[in-house]
Amino acid sequence: MVNNAIEDGTKIALKFCTRNWCGHIICYCCQNELICYSTREDCQANCPTCTPECPPQPSPSIKPYN
Repeated sequence: MVNNAIEDGTKIALKFCTRNWCGHIICYCCQNELICYSTREDCQANCPTCTPECPPQPSPSIKPYN
């Protein structure tokens, strides 16, 4: 287990958005939700936050591109 508090009390929060290809266009996908967005900003705004533990990954299913 990793401690997410830095010595000054600051907490670390991560969002895992990776650049991918969705058909013939670039998209940004949440790594722990298996859903993709057309912009990095939308991905970062909607993907779950890891602090540093990530929420459980959903069971595999195909979700539509937003």
